[in-house]
Amino acid sequence: MITNSLVKVSAEKGIAFIILLKISRKFLIVISMEQNSASLKLKDTAKDTKFVKQLENLKLSVTYYTENILRFKISDAINTRYEVPFQSNFPFDTSIGGLIFSDQFIQISSYLPSNNVYGLGENTHPSLRHDLNYKTWPIFTKDNAPDSNDEKNNYGQHPFYTVLESNGNSHGILLLNSNAMEYTLMPAPAMSVKTIGGILDFFVFIGDNPEHVIQLYTSLIGRTFMPSFWAFGFQISKYGYHNTNQVKAVVERQIKHQIPYDVQYIDSDYKFWSRDFTIDPNYFKDLPQLITETQSKYNLHWTPIIDPGIQGNEPNYSIFLDGNNQNVFVKWPKSVPIQDRHNPDNIDVTHDNMYGRVWPPGPVAFPDFMKNATQNWWINNFKHLYSIGWKFNSLWIDMNEPVSVEFGTGFNITCPHNQYDNIPIEIKALWVHNFERLSRQSICMIGVQGESGQYKHYDVHSLYGLSMAIPTQKALNEITGKRGYVLSRSTFVSSGQYTGHWLGDNRSKWSHMKDSVIGMLEFNLFGIPYVGSDICGFFGLPAPDLCRRWQQLGAFYPFSRNHHENGQEQEQDPAVWADRGHPEVTDAARKSLYVRYQFLHYLYTLFFKAHVLGNTVVRPLFHEYPTDPQTYGIDEQFMWGSVVLFSPFLFENQTEVNAYLPDDVWYEPTEDFVKLYPNRGHVKLPDSRLFPPFHLRGGYILPIGCDKAINTQMLREKPINLEVYPKNKSAKGDMYWDDGDSLNTIETNHYNFYEFELLSNCSLHIVVKTKVRHETSVGTAMVSTGATLFTYFFYTIQNVMIGPSLLDLQTKYNASFQQISVTQTLAGAFYTIGSLSGPLFNMANKQIAYMICMCQIGICISIMCYVQRLSIVYLLFVIINLDCGGIDSVSNVWIVEMWAQNCGPFAQGLRLQTTALNDTLLNNTAIGDRLTLKSVNSSVIEITEHTVTTINIPYILIGVLVVACGLFIGGLNFYKKYIPREVGPKELEVKGNRITKFISRIKQTLVSELMPTKAILIVIILSSLLIGFSAVITINWSSYWTSFASSELQLNDKLANNIYVVMLATSTLSSGISAPISTLVSPNVIIFVSLLLTLLSQILFVVFSNTSLTMIWTANVILGIGVGPVYGAVYQMVESITPVTNVMGTMFVFWTGLFQCLSSVVIGRYISSMFILKTANCQNRENSGKSGIPEK
Repeated sequence: MITNSLVKVSAEKGIAFIILLKISRKFLIVISMEQNSASLKLKDTAKDTKFVKQLENLKLSVTYYTENILRFKISDAINTRYEVPFQSNFPFDTSIGGLIFSDQFIQISSYLPSNNVYGLGENTHPSLRHDLNYKTWPIFTKDNAPDSNDEKNNYGQHPFYTVLESNGNSHGILLLNSNAMEYTLMPAPAMSVKTIGGILDFFVFIGDNPEHVIQLYTSLIGRTFMPSFWAFGFQISKYGYHNTNQVKAVVERQIKHQIPYDVQYIDSDYKFWSRDFTIDPNYFKDLPQLITETQSKYNLHWTPIIDPGIQGNEPNYSIFLDGNNQNVFVKWPKSVPIQDRHNPDNIDVTHDNMYGRVWPPGPVAFPDFMKNATQNWWINNFKHLYSIGWKFNSLWIDMNEPVSVEFGTGFNITCPHNQYDNIPIEIKALWVHNFERLSRQSICMIGVQGESGQYKHYDVHSLYGLSMAIPTQKALNEITGKRGYVLSRSTFVSSGQYTGHWLGDNRSKWSHMKDSVIGMLEFNLFGIPYVGSDICGFFGLPAPDLCRRWQQLGAFYPFSRNHHENGQEQEQDPAVWADRGHPEVTDAARKSLYVRYQFLHYLYTLFFKAHVLGNTVVRPLFHEYPTDPQTYGIDEQFMWGSVVLFSPFLFENQTEVNAYLPDDVWYEPTEDFVKLYPNRGHVKLPDSRLFPPFHLRGGYILPIGCDKAINTQMLREKPINLEVYPKNKSAKGDMYWDDGDSLNTIETNHYNFYEFELLSNCSLHIVVKTKVRHETSVGTAMVSTGATLFTYFFYTIQNVMIGPSLLDLQTKYNASFQQISVTQTLAGAFYTIGSLSGPLFNMANKQIAYMICMCQIGICISIMCYVQRLSIVYLLFVIINLDCGGIDSVSNVWIVEMWAQNCGPFAQGLRLQTTALNDTLLNNTAIGDRLTLKSVNSSVIEITEHTVTTINIPYILIGVLVVACGLFIGGLNFYKKYIPREVGPKELEVKGNRITKFISRIKQTLVSELMPTKAILIVIILSSLLIGFSAVITINWSSYWTSFASSELQLNDKLANNIYVVMLATSTLSSGISAPISTLVSPNVIIFVSLLLTLLSQILFVVFSNTSLTMIWTANVILGIGVGPVYGAVYQMVESITPVTNVMGTMFVFWTGLFQCLSSVVIGRYISSMFILKTANCQNRENSGKSGIPEK
């Protein structure tokens, strides 16, 4: 028996979990987690059982994952047994029934701490909370239509259950075993689990509440995939379309009646003789044209069905021939003689393929998806289908339990008598169907799979659907370049990462409609939230009232599709009912879907949270109210997330719903908006609307789309309203937004996340946590960042070495120092102006714009020494610094967008430190004395009489290097195109001329990027000032230090330069080190410490400037450590609360430039004099061969 309290007490005491495995009369063992494993020895009294011979030596191993997840495994201590290949202090009290562990039969039983047990499947349970009155349910993937009147196993295998205790605590148990099994629930309460192979591999999830358990469970098995936005639109399908014209009529009928509609399916009808990856040339030859036209005209998305059976006796069927040559099919083991395989006539038997029968007119072979070659072959087949005109957007895989049909005429598979098909122990997966063998309606269990045939199909049968889904999803993503979705009938643990699921071939019965609510809730527990049932039923012709109610309910399945069987000529899509004289069905479907589409932004956000956090999307009431016992057994109502509570009509002739509203604040919809619902507890809801009753929970804010959207594209183009449902004068909400279709938008941070909050003063606070958009891999980001830093290094050399150039210019143009110093004022002013161009780069390709600016800078640097007029020099400074400001503004955001919050802000810090790195190199007397920019085109190395080598670097060389770096950055565009982050939801096209549109676009950019709340604006301004101040300190410290060290401290130049170089080195080093530190320490702390260190350095300068050389060294080092981390830490802090967008980056650069500009304007002459003084000093040293304080 598992209880949360015992587990948590052990964890809180800081000791290892204790495994207490208490097995009546067989084993008694207590081990510590510190030992990790122990041996279990069977007692003599337990060696003989009635049915099987027990294994005498077992091994118990325990793995501690987190304080909430524990794994314990019981296996054969001597022989290696099959384990599921796709998955790489609490007491468990089994005294109720004991442990049986034999070769083909394993049983374990345990008490349960509560009667509230949920999950386990796939079965069609009559209630969400399990009946504990000795109910036995089989689990084994099988083509059994859902029906709550039987106790059969259905299409999937999910041996996972949760238990809810009365105090709201919850836990979950997963038995990771893919063999056929059954579970029996007993009144004690207790549970007994039997399986016919593998091992006992248990995972325990201890949660604070039921929703937390599912988060833990999906953190282990994998979170759900993120479907495209359009995948949440309404979908239509039928098995039995005769030709393309019939499909076209269905499409046009929905458009005519204004049915919201996004996806159209075609079942196996489109195939030529039901063969996969073909198109019927007689009846569906114009299907490709219809697909293309409707995709363009109606934004309709298309889905074909694919089954695993590949016909093997058609000589011209290249799909089979290629697969057969590559050995991609499930095989007979070599141990089964040819004559015992009962192969069909006239078929290749040299490859040991196991043949069965599905829909094609001949025997079929089954792909073995556990082989790499099979997966590649499968993907190539989809490429072929796409190339011949089936331009699918999503994929549907069926019959993948797998199924080999045994009814009708034709070849039937015959399995030789063996221990795997004819198992020695009868379990319910076998006898509930009156089957004489386990492989009935499937392929032989004795078959082998895997690269070397290492797996028996007996062991991996239930993994077939999962193994098929993985390469199918890969094919879809690779071919379309979009997310789309894969829909699979058969599922296993972790299938939610790759596929959605529909609940199978149900019937047009009221009970099946009710059952669908339970199935939908259970699959959310299993981590497969993209789930739904065939609306109006697959088998049979629905009565109009049943279809009306089912369309109302089905509009709020996460996966909403109307699907119908072959053989029924009357169709059942929503629009056809109006044409048949039942407009009430069409009206109910239309109105319910209108409501659904209004909620799609909220549903999309729920799937984002499921993908990222592992939440359920559709959940039972007890997940939100775990301490309310009234919710524990409710399975005729369900919730979307935490907010929307649906209470549908589920019974024939029902005129009101007996619903339960927990003790909370609830709102109900009205014609205009919503109103506060006055009642709580058990209420009666009348049938007063065309859509099912629903209530909205107080304390939340929902994004609501436009009314009457007929497809998701229209919905996305319309404005989004925020509906606020207050509770105690407050409410909160959020919304996920991306482009709706691209791959990995979450993983690569290509999205915005909006948070809404209603404050007590009735003001609405909106925060956009923009996850920057980038298309770069880590390698590309590293190359791009490196190239950017390299570029900065070269083009800032001309700023660091500008002194000698000005002296040359003074001599060349016979100009005064005051005239030359104007270049500094122009540089700061136009750098500031150039930085304001940042937002404009949002409208262009950043890489190409970057390349153009760099080339302009390089050209200007190259020709600067050749111009004959000082005014042209001024112009060149203007152009260079305009481009520099623009480049800084662009790359300011670019690097952050490439790296996001991982280390992008600190890459920014390194970028801003590039100037400091140049200063470090060029002010070092060992380098700076030997390196100067030469203003003529020469690269001669001159040897002076003082044995000091001076390398005269021509300006044109620097210019060429800058141009080359720019071209390299631009060239990366053709290797990996950089795509900027989308700021927010797409707005409607603005009417007017180009100027009006341009102005409107600028306004939208500013509003959406800045989100000008007072708090954020204050943070932005203060952060920008801090960045600007720190940059000015770093850039101008050289001039100040030269004067201060020589005139006040009386230090010789060599010593002063060495101290300065150490300061710059520690600054650069601290900037880089602060990146990994930021993963452990808040950027706010880094900024605070940096400012304290900067202040401390200034105090040390003031106190010890004339008394201690050691303290001067120390002060410089502390200053470097203090200034270095500021850049990255400030970016990290701001990026954590608001998006560092182009506008945001521009503000940082603007303030940096403004400080430089003001410095140039106010003390420009002083700065220029310092440059000249330093240059003159260098020249004096070169002429004298000495170091010292120059004459004043």
